[in-house]
Amino acid sequence: MGDFFGKAMDYVRGWSIAVDPARVNYTAFALQPSIPLKLDTSAYNWARSNVFVRTETSKTISCFYIQPAASSKKLTMAETKQYDKLEKLRSWKFFDTYVTWQSKLWKVIMEADDYQNAACSCPSYQKKFMCKHILGIAIGKKLYAVPPAVKDVPIGEKRKRGRPKKCSKALLR
Repeated sequence: MGDFFGKAMDYVRGWSIAVDPARVNYTAFALQPSIPLKLDTSAYNWARSNVFVRTETSKTISCFYIQPAASSKKLTMAETKQYDKLEKLRSWKFFDTYVTWQSKLWKVIMEADDYQNAACSCPSYQKKFMCKHILGIAIGKKLYAVPPAVKDVPIGEKRKRGRPKKCSKALLR
């Protein structure tokens, strides 16, 4: 155990030195998740589509309830209340009911229009700490400026491999 703790302390000491900005070999780390072009495109297309979003706002916290694309009927207020109650109590009697409710709707929690620290209950957010729902709501509330490269791809088409082609001059032949 003594050798293990000695090695562990050496690793931690090395990591602490590596993130010191005064050092020559400074290793920077991200404080916020990066937003790739693919996520920007899907969020922009999601924000432009007709998605039903139920909103509840208190003084500083806004909750957005989003219906996944697989569902055909609109969310009701009773369903959102029941989802909040089950989520708060964490009283899932069967795993199947848990899976059903977790895939029935997505909940985005945003504090004071701060989309970078918002949280979503969708699987994409759980993995990458950013999802199209958060960005789509930020685009709709005009909190996030969409880069021009995002608007190049029509809805329904996939982005081609490689760097996007730059626009040509309009009046040159």
